[in-house]
Amino acid sequence: MLSTLASVLLATPHPFKNCAAADHVHVSRIELSPDPPKPGLNVDVTFNATPDVAVSDGTLHVTVTLFGVPVPDTPTFQLCSEIGVKCPVAPGQNISGHAAYGVSKIVPSGIHVTITLTAKTAAGATIGCVSFDTPIGHAGVLEEIGGAAVPWSPSARQLDAVEAPAGGGEEAERWRAVFALWRAQHGRGASAYADRSEEARRLSIFKANIVGYEKRYRETGVMPTADAHADRTRDEVATLSHFA
Repeated sequence: MLSTLASVLLATPHPFKNCAAADHVHVSRIELSPDPPKPGLNVDVTFNATPDVAVSDGTLHVTVTLFGVPVPDTPTFQLCSEIGVKCPVAPGQNISGHAAYGVSKIVPSGIHVTITLTAKTAAGATIGCVSFDTPIGHAGVLEEIGGAAVPWSPSARQLDAVEAPAGGGEEAERWRAVFALWRAQHGRGASAYADRSEEARRLSIFKANIVGYEKRYRETGVMPTADAHADRTRDEVATLSHFA
């Protein structure tokens, strides 16, 4: 019991920010276990809050994005029955709760995601929202490319030197899954590329760009977005801009 108490007391809060236009939940602390989360395993998100409104029902929605790409299969919890909050909650009452769910297996190791928790009333009105960034799994992806100074978007000449880990195996499948999500998000269907060789080249560019976004995030703390040009090299984007 003493060891359990010590682990609770020594738990390190995870940085977060408010994302609600009108915050009525007032979250004061977020903890993750494990921190960072591991792909394919459960993560327990614990929070402390002091709502300024009465809470008798509602939901807690979890969303995850990888540089703006939505990660599927995120859960929605009942506020008063599934996360340890005992309702009704009076205004000004201190509460704590925890939401445990399985982390998607598709996020490449070492890449940061943004997790957002949104509290809503039974009628669907948002009463609170917090978001935080966290890497998933080990930090291996940057070390595997030697910690090179990866540009935001590689040029065609630089692509071979900065390409993210390729080949087969579980990690390669994760990259392909994220690429498929990005393609669906931006309407890159089956006919988007001329052939399989071009599709593979675009995947390589996409991977290199995501690694570049990760490097930039670690350097600046600003979360980039994988926009509609994330499968293009810097040279190609410059050419598109020139003819725009």
